[in-house]
This record gives sequence, structure tokens and C-alpha cells, in this order.
Amino acid sequence: MVDVEGSSSSPPRRRHEGDDPLPLIVAGAIGGAAAAGVALMSLGFLSLAAWMLAPAAELEASTMLEAAGGAWLAGQGLAPVIQGVTVTLLPWGFGLISIALLAFAARWAANASAVGRRGEALVVAATASVTYGVIAALVALLARNVGVSPLRALIVCALLAFVITAVVALRTAVPGALRTSSAVRDVVAGALAGTLLLLAAGALAVLASLLMHMPDVGLLITRLQPDVAGAIMLTVLSLAYLPVVSVWGTAYLLGPGFSIGDSHVIAPLSDVAATTVPGLPLLAALPSEAPAFGVALPLIGVLAGAGCGWLLRRRGHTGLRGSGVAALSSVTAGIGLALIGWLCSGSLGEARLAALGPSPLLLGLVASGVLLIGALAVVAWPSRLTAPLAHEAVDG
Repeated sequence: MVDVEGSSSSPPRRRHEGDDPLPLIVAGAIGGAAAAGVALMSLGFLSLAAWMLAPAAELEASTMLEAAGGAWLAGQGLAPVIQGVTVTLLPWGFGLISIALLAFAARWAANASAVGRRGEALVVAATASVTYGVIAALVALLARNVGVSPLRALIVCALLAFVITAVVALRTAVPGALRTSSAVRDVVAGALAGTLLLLAAGALAVLASLLMHMPDVGLLITRLQPDVAGAIMLTVLSLAYLPVVSVWGTAYLLGPGFSIGDSHVIAPLSDVAATTVPGLPLLAALPSEAPAFGVALPLIGVLAGAGCGWLLRRRGHTGLRGSGVAALSSVTAGIGLALIGWLCSGSLGEARLAALGPSPLLLGLVASGVLLIGALAVVAWPSRLTAPLAHEAVDG
């Protein structure tokens, strides 16, 4: 018997007992609108709260809402223009929230529309992405002072939303749709493990530096003399830039460091001189001098590589074959970190603020090297048990 789509082999759409599934287009549109709306309303609420707490400020509510819209667009990878200067160092904290909301919306839409086929999942994703992109274009059109082209906002946000929602919808409703070979999965798993361990180490380094430099952070806040509204905005901006600074922390631990202005590199093996930094409390925690143990900091990357190697060994990769998988995982992780480093580099203005962040190429190369050293130390020596643990359990 042929189904409504004319295919005799495709399974019917999943149906929940007692529930009529939403049409695919409706579910996708609701999901895309909800993902954009929740983030925009949250930022808009914070902006209006700051405006109401500063009645003496010469700012209108519409200006604050435009700022909220610009912050949301910046989190999607769209560089805003502030006082004629294009800001390319973007607050990726807003972007991570948007990604999480898109993933949640895609999962909900796939379940609400009872998706059961690959084509249906793509229809949901396409509808969600178009809705998301249209909302982004409207925000860019209304927030004219931000300087983001509505057409560019439509294209970039729609592509971002489609990739995320398509992957999540397929994984949620179509088992096996994204299945790859076990070798590819192991390489990706090792690369993800190494990358996440390095980024976690960078985040911990930033937290430790903040705790050590709390007097400097307090002094900076005192000099800025923010009112309640200003304190809210500083806190939101600091949280939004926390992922960016964490990547800088990773680059610092691995050795290449990061730039604060032209020819001013902060690294564990370089002499750190005083320089002017943006008035962001997070940046008050920048190291003021090279640590005595700076030469040993890259060993943290080697330990992260050992964690990657342990995961690969648990998956049955040892000896020469394991070394090859470890090398591929390390290179993949290096490429990923180079891309992340590029995303976390840019400018916040002119002169000393025109070049901020790590060198993507150097970060990727060093990350690949230290991860490979650590991984090889774990997987290179052979083992009698070369099969995966799952096979061992069956044999037992």
C-alpha cells in the first residue's frame, strides 16, 4: 500500500496516542519563532529593566530595545557597528543560548509534528529556519543604528537555524539518519574529548585569575562608577564574553597566548607590559606578569591529550592502529580549536582595541601537538585486549 507521499517503503509518521500531531510547517514555524522570541524577550527585559532603573539617563526605551536587538544579532555572528566602528569580537555567550534554544525548539517540533521520515524532519527544519531568519531580518530592520543588513541577517540566521534544527530533528525522530562508520565516530569522539578538556581548562584558568585579581576587578568597577542600570549591563556583557575569554585562557595555557592590541601578546613565557584594555571587569583579570611556572603550563594540554587517549583506548584503539586514530583525533581537534580561536578574535574599536584574541593558526597547531603527545602516551603501547569493551562483555 502506497502512503500519502507515494513511497511504499517509508514508515508512516509517528503518532502519539490521544494527540493529533501538528502540521510539519506549523510545528517548525512555532519552534523557530519561540527560539528567537525567548532570547529576544529576555534581552529586551534586561534592557528595559536597566532603563527603568536609570530614569536620569538620556536614553529612550526604544534605544535600549535596539541595543538588545543588536546584542542578539551579534550573538548570531553578525558584527554590529557602534559609533562608526565595526565590532568583530562578538559576545558568543548570546550565541550559545540561541543554539540551545534552537536545539530545544527542534526537538519539540519534531515530537509535536510526529516526524518519522528524513524528509519530514527537513521540512520542519526548513520552516523553523525561515521563520528564525525572517525574525532576524525584522530585528535588523528595526534596530537601524546597529548597522546590520536585514538581508545578511536573514541569510546568516536562517542558515544557522537550519543546520542546528536539521541535525537535532533528525537525531530525535529518525534513528540512524546521521549514522556514520565506527571509525569516524571514534575520531570525532576523541577530538571532542580533547577539545572540551582544553576549553574546560581555559575556563578554570579564567576563574582562578578572576579570584586572584578580585581587587583589580573591584578597582575597575569603582573607576567606572556604574549606577544600577550600568551594573546590570556590565554583568550581562561579562557573562556574554565569558566563553570568548575562556578560549583566550586556553590559548594562554597552551603557550601561544593572545593579543591585546597590536604587537602586545600576553603569554606565559613573554614579558607582560601594562596596556589599556576595555572597561570590562573580566579583562581586569589579565595576568600582570609571566608566572614562574609558565613553562609547565602546556603540560595541561598533554594531560587533556591523555584523556583523549584514554577514551580511545576504552573504545579498543591501541598500538599502531590506535596511534593513527589518536593522530586523526588530534588534528581534528586542532582544526576545531583554530576555528574557535578565529571566532573569538576580533576588535572592539580602534588602535589598541583593533586586534584582540589568539592567533587561530598557532592555537590549532599547538593544540594538535600537545593532544597528540598525550594521546600517544596512552594508546601507543599494545594491549592483549584489542576488542572494544562491549565485545569483551559478550565473549565473557
